[in-house]
Amino acid sequence: MSDADGILLTENAAVLNRWGEYCSDHYNYCSNQTRLLQNDLRPEADDESQSILKAEVEAVRSLKADTSPG
Repeated sequence: MSDADGILLTENAAVLNRWGEYCSDHYNYCSNQTRLLQNDLRPEADDESQSILKAEVEAVRSLKADTSPG
């Protein structure tokens, strides 16, 4: 195993320390990417996208009671 600079590590303590650094960097990167993706996927909140259309209400009211759609 090599350190961040590419120098070969031969001592057990140094290898364990490097694995800790690697995992920490890897998971921090993944959590940051996930957080960025989650922020990008959230739709902008505006009045049009949040309002229920009259046609939607009428469609739900026209469904038969106690039956499954389809």
